[in-house]
Amino acid sequence: MQRCTNCSSVAPHEILLTAAATLPYRRPAIARETLTKTGLALLALGLLAAPALAFHRTTPPVVAVTSSGDTLLPRVPTEGRQVVVVLDVSGKRQIFLQHRKHDFIEQITTSGDNDNPTISRSSRVIAWDSDLSQLGCPAPGRQIFMLTAGTVFQVTNDPTCSSVNPALSGRGTRLAFESHGDLAGANPTGTTQIFLRGSDGVVSQPSRGAGTSHDAALDHTGVGLVFDSTSDLSGQDTGISQIWFLSAIGFPQILTYGQGPSRRPAISSDGRVIAFESTADLTGNLQDTGVSQIFLYDVNKGSLIRVTDDPAGCSGASVGAVPRDISVGYACHGQGFFYHYLAGRHFQLPIDGGDTPQAVVELGGWFMVVSTTANMLGGDPTQGHQLYLLNLFKLAATPLD
Repeated sequence: MQRCTNCSSVAPHEILLTAAATLPYRRPAIARETLTKTGLALLALGLLAAPALAFHRTTPPVVAVTSSGDTLLPRVPTEGRQVVVVLDVSGKRQIFLQHRKHDFIEQITTSGDNDNPTISRSSRVIAWDSDLSQLGCPAPGRQIFMLTAGTVFQVTNDPTCSSVNPALSGRGTRLAFESHGDLAGANPTGTTQIFLRGSDGVVSQPSRGAGTSHDAALDHTGVGLVFDSTSDLSGQDTGISQIWFLSAIGFPQILTYGQGPSRRPAISSDGRVIAFESTADLTGNLQDTGVSQIFLYDVNKGSLIRVTDDPAGCSGASVGAVPRDISVGYACHGQGFFYHYLAGRHFQLPIDGGDTPQAVVELGGWFMVVSTTANMLGGDPTQGHQLYLLNLFKLAATPLD
């Protein structure tokens, strides 16, 4: 990656949101914020009823979130009730926020190339990575940006311009991301590491060693942190990624020791359940099967279970609380599924045809969001993947056991 020659001298950069058509935000606590309406066919918000105590009772079984383009969900699911998405606008990726309560969407970014958005539970804090076209840094350099109190500012001043893939805690007070910069004085070799920014702006480096670390996720408090890394506890690079967990006990734990890679962990809001994908037979002989399956680790019990056993493989684990249970969402062979941990039951989502690479537990206990080419509103499959909100209070999933 090309180094940015002027990044180290750039102070945190504030960018005021601008728009041709704006309306004042209706929550006095953040009255400085302005919201942008867009003419793109993005969200079918007219179908959403005004939120009540029982939102699942007033929401239709299926709500289209996008209706054009080809859209995947962000890596980090939302803990709250609003979702951020990346959409193509004139050949550039831009960040959008769904305001479910106020029945419209806001375009967060209007310039540059933006990706990997993450949002706090309250929706008051959003972070993402962006190229540096506004700072004059050459491609492909990227930095982390954040929206809070209606103002966008540059979070990282990474001299290597390699800060990407952010993840906010549910409270929005802690931010994890990855970079191969020496941002905390502990990465002189330039290995890709996980960094953690606190509410005071201080950056620390929770990952260590000669191996590479990726795909961090935080629980609600930001105390529980998971990521995958090819380092072992001695700092040697094993070449095989394993799941690492840092918690309030104060020292890191490696949760997997398979001979195949374990990747892309997700953690529940309370930090008690971790879901991830692995090609290793983690509940058997630990050998690399070459086929990815979904696994679940119970932090309190210290136990690991295998969620899937699909010959074609499964990926994209997400985890969240549902009424009287914990749900794990995932996709296998182009279809969407979820697993209720306490009940020990698997379900297939009622999606007819098409390709479904993502099925994510988010936006509340009764809801999942999917990316699929199946036309969930009826008709032929769509050319690109569209996003849909599924209300499982009204939409019956198929039990598999």
